[in-house]
Amino acid sequence: RVLKQVMSWLRRRLRCIQLKQWKKPSRLHRRLKQLGYQPPFRHIRMQSWRNAASPLASLALPNTYLHN
Repeated sequence: RVLKQVMSWLRRRLRCIQLKQWKKPSRLHRRLKQLGYQPPFRHIRMQSWRNAASPLASLALPNTYLHN
């Protein structure tokens, strides 16, 4: 149970770091388009810990992507 919580926290932290590195929502939207997600996109702030847990961030950076 503790290991699952730690892994969940790490994945969220990695998403948060990637959002900070992308800096602009257009880069997130480009990644979503590559994965087949269609507009309209909800606006997302790129530096928020809260938004690292958003569905858009999870779609752009799925768990399988983070494990590789």
